[in-house]
Amino acid sequence: MLGHTPGPWVTDTSHWQDREGVTIWAESNIIADVVPDGHNQEQANARLIARSPELLRIVEFLGESVEAG
Repeated sequence: MLGHTPGPWVTDTSHWQDREGVTIWAESNIIADVVPDGHNQEQANARLIARSPELLRIVEFLGESVEAG
């Protein structure tokens, strides 16, 4: 399995001056910039992406539970 940047990941809009983008951070590292998509979904998309480490832990736990049967 490939590695990933551990959480928590957080969203921030403070450095977007001209646009309504959202940056996802892990400590001092930028994970992603979510740019406006014309549908006003950047906040929701960014929150979903920021929850990725937690979602991964849940999926891994469920997979282990199924394997344990």
